[in-house]
Amino acid sequence: MNNVITKHHFLLSFLCFSFLKLSAFTFVCPGDITIPCDSDLSDLNRYGKAYTEHNGYKTWVHDCKVVYKLNDCGIGTITRTWGVEDTAWHWITCQQVITLSNTNVFTLRDIDWPDDLTIESCDPLTDLKNLSKPYNRPYYPTKVCTRPMYSYSDTWFRVDSGCQKLLREWKILDWCVYDPKSSAPKGIFSHTQIIKLVTSDTSVKLLVKKDTTVFATLDCRGVEVIFEPAKLISSCNVPHTIRNTSNYSKEKNADPSGIYPVGKTSFEVIGEYACGREIKCQITVNVVLKIPPVAYCLPGVIIDLMPIDTDGDGRADEGMVDVWASDLNKGSYHPCPDRKLKYSFSSDTSDKVRTYTCDHVGFNDVEIWITDDLGNQSFCKTRIEIQKNMIDDPKCGKTNIVQDRVDLFLDMQDQFGKKVTDSKIFVLSKSMNHKVNSQIVNGSSMLLFEKIYKDNSYEIVTQDCDYNWDNIDQNDVTVLTNMLSGKKYPEDIRIAADLNGNYKVDIDDLTILKSMIKSKKTLGSGAWVVCSFGMTLDEIGLHQNSYKNVTLQVSSDLHYSIIQKGNLAIEKFKPTTVEHKTTIDLTDGFSVTGQACKRIFYRANTAKSNSLILKIYDLQGKSVANFSIEASEGLLELPIGEGGLFIFSFEDKDNSVVRFGKVWLIN
Repeated sequence: MNNVITKHHFLLSFLCFSFLKLSAFTFVCPGDITIPCDSDLSDLNRYGKAYTEHNGYKTWVHDCKVVYKLNDCGIGTITRTWGVEDTAWHWITCQQVITLSNTNVFTLRDIDWPDDLTIESCDPLTDLKNLSKPYNRPYYPTKVCTRPMYSYSDTWFRVDSGCQKLLREWKILDWCVYDPKSSAPKGIFSHTQIIKLVTSDTSVKLLVKKDTTVFATLDCRGVEVIFEPAKLISSCNVPHTIRNTSNYSKEKNADPSGIYPVGKTSFEVIGEYACGREIKCQITVNVVLKIPPVAYCLPGVIIDLMPIDTDGDGRADEGMVDVWASDLNKGSYHPCPDRKLKYSFSSDTSDKVRTYTCDHVGFNDVEIWITDDLGNQSFCKTRIEIQKNMIDDPKCGKTNIVQDRVDLFLDMQDQFGKKVTDSKIFVLSKSMNHKVNSQIVNGSSMLLFEKIYKDNSYEIVTQDCDYNWDNIDQNDVTVLTNMLSGKKYPEDIRIAADLNGNYKVDIDDLTILKSMIKSKKTLGSGAWVVCSFGMTLDEIGLHQNSYKNVTLQVSSDLHYSIIQKGNLAIEKFKPTTVEHKTTIDLTDGFSVTGQACKRIFYRANTAKSNSLILKIYDLQGKSVANFSIEASEGLLELPIGEGGLFIFSFEDKDNSVVRFGKVWLIN
């Protein structure tokens, strides 16, 4: 407000001016004003100057008193006071008040708030500490009469340790304006920055067993499939979860083990990490039904030839009849419902019909094979008697010869070469539907079956054998682990290691063996394998009928192996270099072979001496055997009780030791 002073000191407000009139003398001051605190104060005259008017003349008053009342932010007042003498020699003054205000000097428009961001790395928490512009803090210009300062507070939200969201609330306070006692404080600004922290790894992998085929041999509905739990591999060890989508898994986690039905089942194993990122692996489980049909044949049938007159003389001189395999079926069935069956005379399902003529008059032994729609087979044996009642020609047919009977000697050994003389093993004749029990022959390691029909077909049956738990322990787990790591073992041990019956040794067998030891639960009918001596696991897979039941032709002494599945620990019986014999060579031509029995085969060919003494000691130094041998070959029976490690020595006639060493013998 402009101030005008007159001689009569009369104050009049009019249009922002005050007048004090004295005759024609007028004193005018600039009016009060409010300016921003960042205004230029170098020349206050820009905000007005005082002047006098007298008799039409204006005179500027240049001198004034200036009083600053400003705080440390530059906010307050500046008071300017002018004084002059009027025409009556009176001293008069006037003032101007300049108010400096902080209002609207620092506003939201001056602030660049930090941007939202997502930190995705192996260690996002460490990266959070090293943020750079424009994420690390607010930015704003430096202005006079403002003192902005910032702070923040964090609020965390987490799905897991690898997926977190941070709400960082920034606050900027203008020290020069903010008054906490005000009902509506000014000079304080807020902003929320959203930071997403994701623990991630570009090299992440999902390890899981891929497609697998298993065989259902006990239950028509399916089989329990055991998986190794899936694993998510990451160099950062990222937090994660693993689930599976299988409808048959016991749990919906990393382990999809469960009871799967016959057929193919596909599902996914899904590893989730980094806030919902997924890595998937599809698995197909193929459960193949390996339960064969149950075959029952008619115990025997009599079929008459249909007469044929080949020469037209009115007499039947030939006969013929067609017999279908299905005609000899007697209630064969499949344990699993809805399986379709085919009947044939051999494993070839197209071999459905046989033609019989005069050449077949008499007894004819046949096999009836039952094949389901999955290719599983079983068979039974029966006898067809072809008769010629309607044939006139006496030349039709042959004399029916009664089969001779013989005694069958069966040599059985286990997977360690040990003789088996368990009388529970018996031979079953399918064609005659009778059982022939075995006997232990005195003085022999063989089993005897008396009065077996010569050249007939029989099967070894071991269903009465109990599972021997005394032979199963942690040592067998060690052997199977070594086998899976590549260590070589004899073929009979590999056969014993095939616990799930898929004709190969794999990690599934190790899982089953551990479970058996823990639960003392056997494999049921698959606990024993009977196979021809020397048969490999691959050969058993190709000839599945040899897996449980072995068809024999009685013609000579037979040699077979009976193997207890899961019994693998060779170390309990003989050294790890498993062979059927251990040979020790002598530098001067002598050799001794310790077989997997208590017999020693020796060969002594040398020019140094024609006679030697072979001595056998146990590990305590006790003499077990003492033999005089000539420079030739021979077989010695050792009077040892229990098998084990023995020491042998060759001595000449002067009792000088030619050579000594160790030999492993098994009773």
